[in-house]
Amino acid sequence: MNYYLGIDIAKTNHVASLINNTGDVIIRAIKFTNSNDGFSKLLTTIQDKLGDLSNIEVAM
Repeated sequence: MNYYLGIDIAKTNHVASLINNTGDVIIRAIKFTNSNDGFSKLLTTIQDKLGDLSNIEVAM
């Protein structure tokens, strides 16, 4: 299955949502900071839901 991660970029905080190829929402919204810690939070949240990050396309 393919997944699509949309990220709304801002100066301090970003918000991301994840859907699958049939349009089901996997992660409705996750807010994360513009930092290494924030990026780690995003990756950890996605890995907790999917386990595998290899089938994700990202749009910003």
